[in-house]
Amino acid sequence: MKKLLIVLSIIIASVVAVVLLALGAVQLALKPDNGNRLLDKYLPQFLNAQAQYDSLDLNIFTTWPYVQLRLDGVLVKTLAFEEPDTLLAVKSLGAMVNAGEFLTSGEIKVSYVNIDNPYIKAQKRDSIYSWNVIEPSEEVDTTATEMPVIVADLLSINNARVVFRDMDSHFMAEIDSLDLKADDTEILPTLMKCYAEAGISSLFYNDSVANRKCSVNDFSLKLNAFRDDKVTDLLLFNAKSDDICLKDSMFNVERTSLDMFVRATADSLYEKFIVDTLGVRVDETTLTLNGGVTPDFGDTLAIG
Repeated sequence: MKKLLIVLSIIIASVVAVVLLALGAVQLALKPDNGNRLLDKYLPQFLNAQAQYDSLDLNIFTTWPYVQLRLDGVLVKTLAFEEPDTLLAVKSLGAMVNAGEFLTSGEIKVSYVNIDNPYIKAQKRDSIYSWNVIEPSEEVDTTATEMPVIVADLLSINNARVVFRDMDSHFMAEIDSLDLKADDTEILPTLMKCYAEAGISSLFYNDSVANRKCSVNDFSLKLNAFRDDKVTDLLLFNAKSDDICLKDSMFNVERTSLDMFVRATADSLYEKFIVDTLGVRVDETTLTLNGGVTPDFGDTLAIG
């Protein structure tokens, strides 16, 4: 019996040592110098892009069964053009995922994902889009894959900036200071629900060919989506701004308020939408087209 206990102790100690060595090797590999070298070597095999980061913290032991991740100073460059150009930059990204639940049931349970100061630079030059970074596959995968169960308590994006420039048609659009928050999101085989709110400091586009400019300041968006085995995808959408300016070759609108409510259903692929309620309030004028549902211009979107 004593010999058996000694053998078992040696086996357990060996397993623990191997796990610690493996985790130590992972932590060493993920240090910026080593991790960036791995990205330079292997990422181009899968994406037409370059990537690097300043620091990475991975926490397993103190948070198990949750795994906590933090990335700082993320930079992704597209190789779609002759010279590498910025596609995405993120000041910091943090996430916590229940790894134990994923290993036992395959469910993806996310406590939070937090993205600070992301910058997206999208471009089109000579009919080439900067986000075309996925190499085309010679083999077409026709295997049917089932959507995994995804449950997320909180998704937040803070102070995002998105810029799009079409060099071919001299068009540009920009979103500044975008804040997005989504609570209690569930994506299951028989259920989907999500409630999200977004605020935008300013939205601007300029089409020099059509001589058209538009700016929207202090823009707020709300989305409530729901589906189960009895209800088709139901989408409630509310957009509001008190400062909209639109300048066209034919008309000019300045400092106009807009409050819009949309209730619609969609197919499972979100390719077709059927709008059953549309409410638009411009300044003090209201237009409503509905199927018996009163537009909700208030602070909440309730599915009923």
